[in-house]
Amino acid sequence: MFKSILKLVIFCLALITFSNLAYADKIVRVGWYDSPFNYKDNFNRRSGYAYEFQQKISAYTGWTYEYINGSWPDLYNMLVNGQIDILSDVSYTPERANLILFPTLPMGAESYFLYISSTNNSISKNNPTSLNGKKLE
Repeated sequence: MFKSILKLVIFCLALITFSNLAYADKIVRVGWYDSPFNYKDNFNRRSGYAYEFQQKISAYTGWTYEYINGSWPDLYNMLVNGQIDILSDVSYTPERANLILFPTLPMGAESYFLYISSTNNSISKNNPTSLNGKKLE
């Protein structure tokens, strides 16, 4: 019984190792821009939620990252044109889904809020059409 279990464990480890070899040493170009999700700490080390998420992906795939610095709009254009492989903080829209690939599982969730003065009676949370003709600043 012990030998059967040991053989199964060795087989599983070999399978995991060989499956990771397909991705090992792949250079993946990642867009890097300053934001609350991407930043450098006091010791100039990359940090932030997006960075940690990417590191977790790298732990599974064996990818090596090459960071490309730029502004988010410039990096998004580079992503669309195939000049970089990954860019964080790209909200899903049907239009973007026609241009780039999105993962099946989200990295996170987004919430948007509109704040108005409590004395403004022209906008109603129960009537979205009350926003028609309004300008957000």
